[in-house]
Amino acid sequence: CKEGKCVSTDNIDYHIGDIITFGHYEQDSDTSNGKEPIEWRVLDIDFNGHLLIVSDKVLFPQLYNFTPISVTWEKSTIRSWLNGYDSSYNTLGTSFTSSNFIDTAFTPEEKARIIASNVPAHANPHYSSTPVGNATTDKIFLLSVVEAESYFTTSEARKAYGTLYAIKYGLYAENY
Repeated sequence: CKEGKCVSTDNIDYHIGDIITFGHYEQDSDTSNGKEPIEWRVLDIDFNGHLLIVSDKVLFPQLYNFTPISVTWEKSTIRSWLNGYDSSYNTLGTSFTSSNFIDTAFTPEEKARIIASNVPAHANPHYSSTPVGNATTDKIFLLSVVEAESYFTTSEARKAYGTLYAIKYGLYAENY
């Protein structure tokens, strides 16, 4: 990597801020034409050329946790749904091994390219009473408040826009 530019193992130059496509997920709410390519924004590139990417749109309005109890990332149902974890990974005891994001959005070859990352347990700087929890290792994860505010420095930059499919399934959006 040099001056914010890296060359990956597939010999493609990536830059922070680039939009790349990787995986497919229903987005236009027309299932007859198949899933659409997912667009991701490159947030960071490590010294090995690994990309930290975030979906450029809200793909599905998944709850952080299916029950309204205080829960950390480690035991949230969204973590299990994103990664396809079994019932031992969340407080609700629900298995997501057969219905989840990672298996729906990525082929086995694409999943093999996703690196399991250490997900630190950052304290929420705005709510000191929120429990921190433990660090985890996941392939798919949400940015912490600290990370979101670091990569997206204004509230306007942190606004997320949803796909038509996400809106159809309950995402409240002002963009459509």
